[in-house]
Amino acid sequence: MNDLNASVLQQSAKRWLFFFALIMLLSFLLLVYRLVDLQVVRHEQLRDRATDNILHTTVLEARRGNILDRQGN
Repeated sequence: MNDLNASVLQQSAKRWLFFFALIMLLSFLLLVYRLVDLQVVRHEQLRDRATDNILHTTVLEARRGNILDRQGN
């Protein structure tokens, strides 16, 4: 009976290890797919967007306060 329980536990552990390895492999493949998509497929579009973000110039009017002397004049 003890050997049967050990065998069942061993099969269960192998099954969980297989599913964990499968999930890790799928996660890794998803990460590789995303990296290839960003760095190879869409690099020109993303480079243009980044350049637009960097080179966009905005002129802001600075609000100045009143210049007063120490008596408040």
